[in-house]
Amino acid sequence: MLIDILYILLFPYYIMLLYWITGLGKLNAKKKIKKQKHYPISIVVAFRNEAEHIANLLTDLHEQDYSKELFEVILVDDHSLDGSTEVVSKNSVGQTNVKLLKLTDKTGKKAAIRKGVEATKHNVIVTTDADCRLNPSWLSTLAISFEPQEDHLVTAPVRFLSSSIWQRVFQTEQAALMAATAGTIANHNGFICNGANMMFPKALYLELTAEDLKAEIASGDDVFLLHAIKKKLGMRAKIKFVANITAVVKTGFPSSFSAWLHQRLRWAEKSKKYQDKSSILHGFVILLANFSLLAALCCAIFGALAWANLVLLFVLKWMSDFTLLIAVRHWFKVKGAFFNSFLLSLLYPFYSMLIALLSLLLRPEWKGRKI
Repeated sequence: MLIDILYILLFPYYIMLLYWITGLGKLNAKKKIKKQKHYPISIVVAFRNEAEHIANLLTDLHEQDYSKELFEVILVDDHSLDGSTEVVSKNSVGQTNVKLLKLTDKTGKKAAIRKGVEATKHNVIVTTDADCRLNPSWLSTLAISFEPQEDHLVTAPVRFLSSSIWQRVFQTEQAALMAATAGTIANHNGFICNGANMMFPKALYLELTAEDLKAEIASGDDVFLLHAIKKKLGMRAKIKFVANITAVVKTGFPSSFSAWLHQRLRWAEKSKKYQDKSSILHGFVILLANFSLLAALCCAIFGALAWANLVLLFVLKWMSDFTLLIAVRHWFKVKGAFFNSFLLSLLYPFYSMLIALLSLLLRPEWKGRKI
């Protein structure tokens, strides 16, 4: 029967969600209070055209409860056209631990990060983005979670600052991405992370080549670093996720529909270059699940499937997704998760397939630059 085929197509998706949720359970089980650690850290921020936001980041960095003598901030300008460097100079007066560099011979975020890391004087690197807002205990929370002589990568939650219904719906998607990040990392098979909230050893980063980090691809400074570390170290790779609300970095939601669309296209573009087996498998399972729901809808429209069966398929997937959101509520709260996950479940099959198709036709933009 057709309904049986559709259940079979969706079955890998439910197994995948169960895998993520069991990983999240391991994170919660390991929760315990650790003593604060103090060691030197270099924070690297690559930016382009961030005059509107970078002053807030500098304020948040200045207000960190980590000793100012123990961390430096390296800001690398990627050919900004909006006066960002002037804003940095004005807002970093008297802050001796802040250093501004300019990318001259190359372009792109990966080149800017490489320049910044090479200029650091400490052995532990933290990256974030210029449009982020940070909790005063952000850096100390990351430091507690990182073992400088043992760990290879630590990442932590990133959430959008959302206000409208549209933004809150896609905040729900972000929560699901964080759940996938945390759950797979806890199961020692991480496949995504976010460069707005990452920590790693300088020496390991500098060992990786341009080919390892896919330097020819404009985006993916974060996920290709994760994949390169997994490939280089195999089962020896020690990768962690910090499931703590004080480690959450907040960033603005894309300012317009066009900006949001190009952000999704950038994500789709870099996924074409994935060689990591876990990334490819997870992406295929998600695509298959959304295709199954669209196929079920078409079958219902043409009378090949009862509408009741379509509703049942949808509800089962929606409630599975909602269960995943519940699993991260302690460190990634989502307002109106029940209602917003319902709306996202309605939109996601159409939206994901549309992005996949558009990524074949359009070149995404970033900060006024085609990539």
